[in-house]
Amino acid sequence: MQVSIESNIAKLTKDVPAFFRKQIPFATSQALNDTARLSATRETRQDMKSELQKVTRFTQSGMRYKRSNKRNLTSQVYMDPLRWKYMRYSVNALTKQPAGKVIAIPTKKGATYRRKYKGNWIGQIIKEGGFWLELRNGTTALFQRRALGSRGSNRGRSRRGNTGTGLVMLAYGIEKADYDMQFDYMGSVERSIEKHFNTAFNKRMRRAIDTARL
Repeated sequence: MQVSIESNIAKLTKDVPAFFRKQIPFATSQALNDTARLSATRETRQDMKSELQKVTRFTQSGMRYKRSNKRNLTSQVYMDPLRWKYMRYSVNALTKQPAGKVIAIPTKKGATYRRKYKGNWIGQIIKEGGFWLELRNGTTALFQRRALGSRGSNRGRSRRGNTGTGLVMLAYGIEKADYDMQFDYMGSVERSIEKHFNTAFNKRMRRAIDTARL
């Protein structure tokens, strides 16, 4: 998606004297860069925090921008590929299909293991031992076995008084995941342009005129 600021420029420069009009491309480029920087480093990150549930700093820090110049008056605000790989589902309301048989959804306990490992986190923790996949009610789930027991002298005993172990679910599988649009990425960028560009351009144009060689 592209947003044009040509109409903004036409209105903002209609009273600029002919001698200083050669400064318009430079001022435009600088204003585009100022606006893109504010959008990537502040506005979109704030919108993520308000629109997404429990968004991490890692995700917020994935916003980037590309600078323009007076010969190419186009700046870009985008999300780096690592974050876009998973954020695109919430931005575009897509359906996520599993790479294997199912999509692994971690429980609260399982999320700590997912943060610890990268890539195939389930495969890696299974190698540690004490973890396994099991079919429960038609759904494949990942479990961990841990000792049960009460505190004090009864440590190591179950609630019934017998020593034993319990199962803790770490993740369960689903065949697909349908996402709603949770983050209005393009809307956030458009609001940033509307909020900041005109002010940034006026500031940059005044500075260009003040420093122009007469």
